[in-house]
Amino acid sequence: MKIISANIDGVGAAMGRGFFEWLGQEAADVVCLQELNSRTVPSPLQEWANRHGYDLAVSPNLEHTHGGTAILSRLGFGDIREASGPLAGRGQYVEASIGALRIASVYVSLNNSEDERNAFQEHFDRLLTADLALVAGDFNISFRHVYASA
Repeated sequence: MKIISANIDGVGAAMGRGFFEWLGQEAADVVCLQELNSRTVPSPLQEWANRHGYDLAVSPNLEHTHGGTAILSRLGFGDIREASGPLAGRGQYVEASIGALRIASVYVSLNNSEDERNAFQEHFDRLLTADLALVAGDFNISFRHVYASA
């Protein structure tokens, strides 16, 4: 099974940079995407997935235009879950079953509150009960200062 995970920083931006042409050539079975930057299921993403034989599970960010996660699968899906509790509607977590595999596409931000971090932990703890699980995503969890000298 070939799995690809990428933070695309917006569906429109990814299309403009040729990401989806590259992705089509890679012929992955499963693709996890972060930062769709949409409050809805982006129609260009849905159309691309349909043309390339992928089922699509999306968790858009209902609060802002940035964020949103997705899983694309050529192998179909079992049940699909979005985040609950403090993460509900934030587009930072989507999880699905693909055969025996339980997979999650996540976007964790340094700016997540303690309640939100605890909600991620609850989701990850539940994944530990699966026989086979994978968490793929963008984990912006370290704070680093970058200094430039004049």
